[in-house]
Amino acid sequence: MGSTSRKQFIRQSGFAVAALLLHDHFFFGKKKPLLSFSTLGCPDWSFAQILEAAHRYGYKGIEVRGIQRELDLVKCKEFNSPANIEAT
Repeated sequence: MGSTSRKQFIRQSGFAVAALLLHDHFFFGKKKPLLSFSTLGCPDWSFAQILEAAHRYGYKGIEVRGIQRELDLVKCKEFNSPANIEAT
């Protein structure tokens, strides 16, 4: 292992401190990703159950793939008219 001069040590220490400070700067303001789940995992649940579970477990969104085993969403009461869609 080679010897390090005082000048090299101070320079390398400065780089290390700068790297630590920059690391905090780049990662300090990072937001957590917003998570959602798919209704394919709960095929028998009502829309109310889906909303309640999403809220309880902290999800920020729902990927509605089907409700109560109906995959054609326009056949579901929540999505079968503009008024119901607006209410949903």
